[in-house]
Amino acid sequence: MCPSKENICAVVVTYFPDPGLRDRLDRTRPQVADIVIVDNASDEQSFKNVQAGLGSSGADVIRNSANLGIAAALNQGLQWAHSKGYQWVLLLDQDTVPALDLVPTLIRAFNDFPDKNQLAMLGSNRVLNRVPNKKYSTNGWWGITEMVITSGSLLSLDAAGKIGPFREDFFIDCVDFEFCLRARSMGFKIVEILVPRMEHFIGEPKTVRLLWWRIHAYNHQPKRSYYLMRNFIVLTREYCLKDPWWLFRMSYAIGRVMLVTVLLEESRIAKLKYILLGLYDGLVGRFARDIG
Repeated sequence: MCPSKENICAVVVTYFPDPGLRDRLDRTRPQVADIVIVDNASDEQSFKNVQAGLGSSGADVIRNSANLGIAAALNQGLQWAHSKGYQWVLLLDQDTVPALDLVPTLIRAFNDFPDKNQLAMLGSNRVLNRVPNKKYSTNGWWGITEMVITSGSLLSLDAAGKIGPFREDFFIDCVDFEFCLRARSMGFKIVEILVPRMEHFIGEPKTVRLLWWRIHAYNHQPKRSYYLMRNFIVLTREYCLKDPWWLFRMSYAIGRVMLVTVLLEESRIAKLKYILLGLYDGLVGRFARDIG
């Protein structure tokens, strides 16, 4: 079924959201039929920001008693939307600022796409940490792509039912990469809007000077280094033969992030420890480690 405002539910995952959540929900609400917030055990003070958003946007909420991770929360949101009869979900992080025409633009791209039965997901280009993410195409304002991030993506629930749920043992990092790899391995297509239609934030960004270079550092919490390394190693093991070109290019990107992390970011020793733990667990396929 073609997406329209009437058959789209927004799924917003929250974890200790800031007071700006209400404004971001208010930007989303006119573009969709409904919103469900899945909160991953925010404390009482932070949850007040969720409650403020509920009142202004009319959103529903699923409140988890523990942090189940982004993948599990997304799956909860998809199940809720499916139970309400929606055919599409708009996935959003709590700090993503959607353009007022984000959903209409995604719908327009769907209408332009010829092979609609094979289209699983449409993602949006973004302004990343206030820096425009430049993408160019000779074919127009959208294009078929290998990967999109979950936030700002319009996902077909029919396709998601065939692809399967987001991978919950990944917990947080590479969840979107794994889903896209799995979708494409099953013959589905992914489209991305090339014009930025949202503002998105990663970590606590900081620009660091190294000689004459200006390097952007994400400054995630140290534990994120563990999940990023472990999950990427798992993807490398599982898709090295299925999608070697993507893994080759992604290895360069991940390697650069890790190098910046251990050389230029704060808490470098702790992050190096988590990187090494993630490398080991990824190689042996261990997912049960309690990293606190």
